[in-house]
Amino acid sequence: MSSSPQSASPLPHDDDDHDVGEEMPRMPSKPYSTQRRRNVVSTASTTIDMSKPIPVFQKSDSDYKSLRETLDKNYLFATLDNSQKDAIAKTMEPKEFQKDAVLIKQGDEGDFFYILVEGECDVHITKDGNTIKVATLRPGDGFGEIALMHNCPRTATIITPSGCKTWALDRNTYKQVMMTTVLTKRKRFQDMISKVPLFDKLTSLERHTVCDALQELSVSAGHVVVKQGDKGDTFYIIENGEVEITKSVDGAPAQKIGTLTAPQYFGEIALYDAEESKRQATCTAITDCHFLTLPQKAFHRLLGPLKKDMEKRISEYK
Repeated sequence: MSSSPQSASPLPHDDDDHDVGEEMPRMPSKPYSTQRRRNVVSTASTTIDMSKPIPVFQKSDSDYKSLRETLDKNYLFATLDNSQKDAIAKTMEPKEFQKDAVLIKQGDEGDFFYILVEGECDVHITKDGNTIKVATLRPGDGFGEIALMHNCPRTATIITPSGCKTWALDRNTYKQVMMTTVLTKRKRFQDMISKVPLFDKLTSLERHTVCDALQELSVSAGHVVVKQGDKGDTFYIIENGEVEITKSVDGAPAQKIGTLTAPQYFGEIALYDAEESKRQATCTAITDCHFLTLPQKAFHRLLGPLKKDMEKRISEYK
C-alpha cells in the first residue's frame, strides 16, 4: 500500500544561494554531559529533567492548524506520528521580539527552536571576520532545530529587522514530549499485542521487540487493505474498525468468508510462507480502520518462537 509522500521542509527565501547554518543538521564535536540530578534522564547529547511539568499554551483553532501544518513540513518533525506532533504543537510558546532583536547569535549555546508567525528575520553568517546576510526567513519558516537535539553552538545569527512573532520550543520540553509519547505508545502497543493469541508464547523481551517494530496505518471505509493473489509483505493487527474477508476459489466470483474486528489480525500466512507469499484472500475495510502493522523483515525475525503456532494456523485456514 502506498501513502501520501511527506512534504519537503520549506527553505528560506534566499537570493544568494547560501546555506543557512541553523537549518542544516550538524553533529556536535563531542557529546554534552552534565552532572546527574534526581529525576533527570541522561542522553548522549544532553539531559532531560522529567521532574518539570510539560507546559501547554492555549492557541486558537487557526493558530493550531497553521502550526501543525508547519510541523508536518519540517524535516525534524515530518517522521513523527500525529500524536507526537499534536503534543509538540500544544507545548510551543508564543514569543514576540522587537525591532532589531537578536533571536539567535552565532557561537552561542542554542536552547530554542522557533517557527516564524509574523514579520521577517534576516540570517547572517560571520566567517573569517566578515559578516554577510545569507537569507530572509518569512512566516511559516522554522529555524534553530539543532538546539532541540544537541548542545552545540549556533551556526548563524538571526535578527528581526522590524519585529516578529514566533512559536518557540525549548530543548528540555521537546525531549520530555518525545520520551513521554514514546513510552505511552509502547504501553498502548503492549496492551494491544497482549490480546493477540499469536503472540502468547513470546517472552517479555520478544514482546518489546515487536512493539518497537510496529507501525501504524489508518484507512477509510471501502479501502482494500490486501488483495487475493498479491505478494504479501505486511502483517496487520486491527486496533479499531471492521474488516471483511472475501475469497475466490478456482476463478469463481469472490465470496464473503467472514469479518474481523479488534484485536483480530490477518496477513501472517503470506509472511510465513516465504516461497509463495501470495495473499490467500482479500481484506477490505468495512468501516474506517486503524491498524498496527509489522513489516515482513521484522516478522521473519520473530518466526522462531511462533513457527508451530503459525503452521497450525495455516492448516486451519486451508
